[in-house]
Amino acid sequence: MSVTKQIKVNDRIIPDGITRPETFINGQPVIGGIGDPRMGTCDFRARCKTCDCTYSGSGAKVNDCPGHFGHIELARPMFHVGFIKICKQILSCICFHCSKILVDERDHRFRAAMRQKNGQRRLKMVYEICKNKGMCEYGDESNMEKVQEGWNLGLQGGITNEQAPKDVGHGGCGGRLPKYRQVGISLQVEFPETMEDIPGSGDKKQNLPADKVLSIFKNITDADCIALGFNPRWARPDWLILTLIPVPPPHVRPSVAIDGAARGEDDLTHNLASIVKANLALLNCVKKGEPSHIISQFEQLLQFNLSTFVNNEQPGLPQAQQKSGKPLKTMRQRLRGKEGRIRGNLMGKRVDFSARTVITADPNLAIDQVGVPRSIAMNLTVPERVTPFNMVLMHELISRGPLEHPGAKYIIREDGNRIDLRYIKSKSELALKCGWIVERHLRDDDYVLFNRQPSLHKMSIMAHRVKVLDWSTFRLNISVTTPYNADFDGDEMNLHVPQSMTARAEAQELMSVHKNIITPQRNAPVMGIVQDSLLGVQKFTKRNIFVEKDLVMNMLMWVYTWDGKVPTPAILLPDKSKVLLLLEI
Repeated sequence: MSVTKQIKVNDRIIPDGITRPETFINGQPVIGGIGDPRMGTCDFRARCKTCDCTYSGSGAKVNDCPGHFGHIELARPMFHVGFIKICKQILSCICFHCSKILVDERDHRFRAAMRQKNGQRRLKMVYEICKNKGMCEYGDESNMEKVQEGWNLGLQGGITNEQAPKDVGHGGCGGRLPKYRQVGISLQVEFPETMEDIPGSGDKKQNLPADKVLSIFKNITDADCIALGFNPRWARPDWLILTLIPVPPPHVRPSVAIDGAARGEDDLTHNLASIVKANLALLNCVKKGEPSHIISQFEQLLQFNLSTFVNNEQPGLPQAQQKSGKPLKTMRQRLRGKEGRIRGNLMGKRVDFSARTVITADPNLAIDQVGVPRSIAMNLTVPERVTPFNMVLMHELISRGPLEHPGAKYIIREDGNRIDLRYIKSKSELALKCGWIVERHLRDDDYVLFNRQPSLHKMSIMAHRVKVLDWSTFRLNISVTTPYNADFDGDEMNLHVPQSMTARAEAQELMSVHKNIITPQRNAPVMGIVQDSLLGVQKFTKRNIFVEKDLVMNMLMWVYTWDGKVPTPAILLPDKSKVLLLLEI
């Protein structure tokens, strides 16, 4: 990752750049417009003018057009809203007149900064030294090569006190320095009263245009770039100023046809159109030689549109809006947040072969079982390849069809064609062949992945055996709630069905509940009986606790290895009614 420098002319998809704000005229993309066909197409019937590829909408095909970036040549250099604070720091560290770094190389604080490997921290340290400087100091330039050699060492990993240059003059121009202040999306410069060469009208406070900042930054030497924490190969200060902006391809900002002729454009397209219009207006003003205050107004308009293109939620700045008054959703708003590109599309995705519903307790299930509603089991499928060993079973499932459980929903032939069993009347007459795939319903003892969010450790997603049950909630044994941190006050959980034999084998052997009882965090059980069941087991073993025979019979029915014989009790509690009768006699 680095700052992008200016695109070379030979590398540009559109040599002259985007010069027209229109996207479509009479249903056709405008050459040189925001919807230029050389950037790619979102039309299934059209071909890209750059790579001659088509558009499928999914991006999965080999011959799909990936989209190509265009660019807009700016009439005047402009500030990048993300770098304006760094530009102010750099200006405070260098001379306004000769672009030389202000710090004296003999300063022990500067030597400490040169030992700092991190570029951002180095810039911050140099800024703290230079921010109160009032003049670019004179000095001897005879030892500057020694200084630059030391700074190059610093770029490669820091320099020591022994390597630092000794008794080297600053070599500045002696000019008086202004103070810089950020005001919104612009920079203001305040010149000292004693300064005679004040540019412009002679006002003490002036707006500092981006083209002046660019000219100052271009004069910074590579050695001074290194001292400021920049690597000249990957990022120079003058690259922080915008002279052109990239235009994303239509794939990022697709337009939608409405009622045949009309088209609904994306928010980014609206913003780019505003940038092109403001840029053309500024260019015309410059060509006509309009007064400076008129040009300044159009510069501010272009700067506003460029800033809202990057971030439309800046404090103290009005938002760019649609005609309806709704704020535009621009680059930063698309990337950040829970529903942005990073968290919403890359780190978390909607997936197929999954289900989600409320969980309820069921102590009758084993700890590695999950009760799945019949409606979900009939909707989720498991692909099973037809072999001579399961041919009869597959015929039975197909004959039941998709509306009876356990059944099947689809048949996939060897050529990839899919047969939907909803539309086959005589299902029992279908002739299966070995190698075909039957997508059958979920059934008992299939392994599925069960997950509760937030997934904080590996036991937050484990493999369970399916138990198809009635009603509409997932059923879960109470003992397995601890690793999921689940309770039954309305919690929902996710179920995922593995779609290959490899995935099923891994789920069974690596992710099964029985394989994850011991947590690697503290080498102790992570699940077990808790609360009332744990207290009941302890109280149950006390000597003064007696259990009625019918309850004992009920408990014995749950012992899988019971041989049908009731053991003799250790202590018999006398029948109180018979004792009273004997006393009366």
